[in-house]
Amino acid sequence: MSEEKKEEKLCAKWEPYMEMGHPEIDAQHKTLINEINKLCKELTDKEPDAEKIKSHIKFMLEYAAKHFATEEKLMQEIEYPGYLNHYNTHRWFEKQVKKLVNDYVRFGPTHTMVVRIHHLLVDWLVSHICGTDGDLRTYYKAYMKRAMSEVSDGSSNTAEESSQSE
Repeated sequence: MSEEKKEEKLCAKWEPYMEMGHPEIDAQHKTLINEINKLCKELTDKEPDAEKIKSHIKFMLEYAAKHFATEEKLMQEIEYPGYLNHYNTHRWFEKQVKKLVNDYVRFGPTHTMVVRIHHLLVDWLVSHICGTDGDLRTYYKAYMKRAMSEVSDGSSNTAEESSQSE
């Protein structure tokens, strides 16, 4: 008799189209999605553990801040034209999560809080990775393609080559 393994329902799943091509950012996105799934599992448990939920929220807030800093540094390095909007989106999210944490501490794991947590941490992060980060992904991939093309064409002058031609 073969025993069927029950497939765990995921709230979010890493998909190849989400890949940015930047190893650090891709790894961070995968970590966030993994944490989203842990949080979802806890939120949908018959008896959610308030401390575990709080721990997941705290982790996501801290990790998102680290991730946002990585993205913002990259955006500045490649002179991403959508930087200010993307930056403001990150600040909005951080402010909303801090408010959510305060409300969670105050009210506990009520049904309304569970819905709010799911909406902000699950729905928003996934749509951010697919949407706002999708615009950055498109720009970054084009930027890298241009940079690689310049290197392979030899059209990128080094400082030494420039001074020799003067």
